[in-house]
Amino acid sequence: MQITAASEIVILLAFEVNSTNASGLICLCYPFFTLESILPRLGQQTYVRQGQRNREQTIRGNKVRLEKKTDVPVRAELGRGQISVGEARRARVGDILKLDTQKDQPAVVFVGEQPKYLGVPFTGPHGKTTIKIAEVIHPADEELYVNRSRPVPIE
Repeated sequence: MQITAASEIVILLAFEVNSTNASGLICLCYPFFTLESILPRLGQQTYVRQGQRNREQTIRGNKVRLEKKTDVPVRAELGRGQISVGEARRARVGDILKLDTQKDQPAVVFVGEQPKYLGVPFTGPHGKTTIKIAEVIHPADEELYVNRSRPVPIE
């Protein structure tokens, strides 16, 4: 969107943004006349001193937040298969469902909605089913595990 003449002086800020699924450049363009009123407050020395102090406060604050307990949804997909709605309605305790995954295939561990680890299920303390992390899924390979239909070996 052009909000000023092409010959007007501007300040251009460019940010490279990377995420798991996309990357690109975000450019912000500020016409000089919109910043004239705050320019006296942008003295270089004041900014540097405040920046360092703010940076230290930010680091301390981040450390405190990281040390607190944070609930993160984690689920393990032990197998995957398809059945019709009619079959699901007729299913009873003790019925056997055929899965598309093999019994020796690793479980896929999802953090939030993203596949992050491959794991091996076992019975842990107190008889609870537990997953032992066997491998980290590389971000570039995550899509393979969202809709997997073929065996995925642990290397």
